Amino acid sequence: MSQALYDIVSNEEMRLEWCEYCGLTRGPFETHHIKPVGSGGPDIRANKINLCVFGGCHTKAQKYEIKTHELIILVARREKATAAAVYTAIGIVIPKNIDEIEVLVTNSQASPKTVEDLLSMLVHTEQTDQEVRFLQGEIVDQLVKRGMNYPQISAAVGKSTAYWRVRHKTYLAFPTKNSRVPTLSWTHHKLAEATGDPKKWIEKAAGKNDQGEETGKEMSVRELRRAIESEAVKKGGVPTEQEEIDRAYRKARRVYNDVVELFSLGGEPAAWLVQELKQLLGEMPAQLVEGKKETLRRVK
Repeated sequence: MSQALYDIVSNEEMRLEWCEYCGLTRGPFETHHIKPVGSGGPDIRANKINLCVFGGCHTKAQKYEIKTHELIILVARREKATAAAVYTAIGIVIPKNIDEIEVLVTNSQASPKTVEDLLSMLVHTEQTDQEVRFLQGEIVDQLVKRGMNYPQISAAVGKSTAYWRVRHKTYLAFPTKNSRVPTLSWTHHKLAEATGDPKKWIEKAAGKNDQGEETGKEMSVRELRRAIESEAVKKGGVPTEQEEIDRAYRKARRVYNDVVELFSLGGEPAAWLVQELKQLLGEMPAQLVEGKKETLRRVK
């Protein structure tokens, strides 16, 4: 029997940079007691497991939506012990199907999450924090690895196919905390990913020159977008009239996507924007109509 199972450790000592249940690396994390302290659970290694907050694993464990034997299996694997030893250390009666559980200790995969679990987590991140976009990208990556495509994910949890594609691609370009710039926004990273050379552009946005030297000034999202477009123009020469129109359309699509995303969040900001747009459209319908006609003539 492993004596380490009985070591008394603080929650901080047990804290890891990933969720032991689903494998997500985006924090924060909580140390969960498999047998609650209020029910006599000991404050030892065998009774503690690191679970994620944004992915919903900690909440599910508290509600017993994650079965106790699943957590026991993970602790046994982590401590290189038997499931029976973990049950004994925690003070939980060893179940009759312990032999089946012991087999899972050696044969189970690192992440016991099913596709349904991952989809539930994806919905959970939408409900708890709209800013955890890298976490969403990481969950989408796990779903893609399990055979799902963007349209299927979109149909299962909502949002457009493009929404999840962008989340995924941005995560793939910056999959770890070390690859990201914490002082820059997710939009900075999204713009950098779309260039084909994300590392170069995120470093430029962070205030580094081509030699990797600090310049001391970070770019705003607008400055980064203009810098990317400016370099594209230099490489391709002076833009044609049609290219200018296409560029304007791309900008309009970006604005449209931002508006749609804001409306999906709801609340006072969305209500304010609705009123402002109504007023704007009410004041200048003629100009907008003429502008549309002129654009169509130029496109033709």
